[in-house]
Amino acid sequence: MRQFKNIISITLLFLLVFNTAGTYLFNDFASYAYKTPSYRDIQEGPTKPKANFNIIYDGNTYKIPSSERSDWAQPMSNSALDTTFTATVGDTIEIVNTSSMGSGNGWEEFDFQYQNWDGWNTGSRSGSWTGETITLDSVGTWVFYLNAIDNDTAGPGYKNASQNGTQESWGDKQGYYWYFVKMKIEVKAESEPEPGPEVHADLDIDLSPSTITWNYKEFDDNDDKEVDVELDASGSTSNLPIDDYEFETNVGYRTADTKTQSSGRYDESIKVYPDDINPLSGKIVISGQVTVTDEIGTTDSAGNTDSINVEIVNERPDAYFTNSNNNYATLPVNFNNLSDDPEDDMAYISWSIKNNRGDLIFYSDTDLNSYDTTQDYTEEYFSEVDFDEDGGNLTCPFDPVSLSLLSSFPWTNRGRNNLLMI
Repeated sequence: MRQFKNIISITLLFLLVFNTAGTYLFNDFASYAYKTPSYRDIQEGPTKPKANFNIIYDGNTYKIPSSERSDWAQPMSNSALDTTFTATVGDTIEIVNTSSMGSGNGWEEFDFQYQNWDGWNTGSRSGSWTGETITLDSVGTWVFYLNAIDNDTAGPGYKNASQNGTQESWGDKQGYYWYFVKMKIEVKAESEPEPGPEVHADLDIDLSPSTITWNYKEFDDNDDKEVDVELDASGSTSNLPIDDYEFETNVGYRTADTKTQSSGRYDESIKVYPDDINPLSGKIVISGQVTVTDEIGTTDSAGNTDSINVEIVNERPDAYFTNSNNNYATLPVNFNNLSDDPEDDMAYISWSIKNNRGDLIFYSDTDLNSYDTTQDYTEEYFSEVDFDEDGGNLTCPFDPVSLSLLSSFPWTNRGRNNLLMI
């Protein structure tokens, strides 16, 4: 009876140590030479089972390395063990128990353990264990271990455990080395998806001049002016070569120009009109747009807007006349008014002549709206006067070298004037 109790005590002690040994005895991964005492030395009695398992991953079945199948395999560190396959974090694997029974008629239990970066997962599996599913939830090296035990006995007080495999574990309370088969896999981080085509359009706009001036006549006639528009899309980016840039220039809601080219810089002159002036801002709003296309047809668009200031002015008329150069007294001197007003609304013309002392000796003023003319002169200087707003003839009774002429200074309807001294 005492002997039976001893056998039971030893058996329970073995199970306790065996099932917990991996927690602290697998920490040393040095490569061991074959050591004794070893469970492999227990040769009498039943035939020992063979531990074996497969891993199914991504539709493929992976078996333990051939080095793990021998009952006398030389112990091997995990670093020396070949990696069976590489998986990705988050993937799932299936452990399939393919152990073969020894001389027992049933399975007692399986000691299945695995180690990863986060630590150990240990514990006995029942005799009905056929495998399990595991999610690979951390990056790094994963090692899986298995020892199989059937219901026969290997010797006094010992269960019939497998002895094949290259993982050697010390059972300090029994004073023996025990053995596990193992398989190593590497788990890598989830790979970043390959980037798709990316196009990012960018556009700057520059206008010249910054201000456009129309006189009243040009404004009323809706005359055009030119603006230089520079669109710069060179800041656009793409992870594939860019094939072309399609530019469009708009004045307000009017399309002024379109152009497709391989260069990212557009520089063209466009026409603008008084009709293009924005009634709210009083400016001409010019916008540009570009559509950038890469070599496989991926596109992106960008736009930008700027505005031009507008001035409407009454330009000064240009006073100008010609006269004949007569060298003899009594010959008429001809005066010809060639004055010009850009807006064609000249309103007043005044002719003046002074002597060399600055005395006014002749004047002729004409209101071009009513064509009323006021004219007077000093008779001692002129023997004959035939003169109006366009000029005319003046005849001096003596050599006119002492005279000086103050030219016309035309006035416009809007009150501007110009003066030219001759």
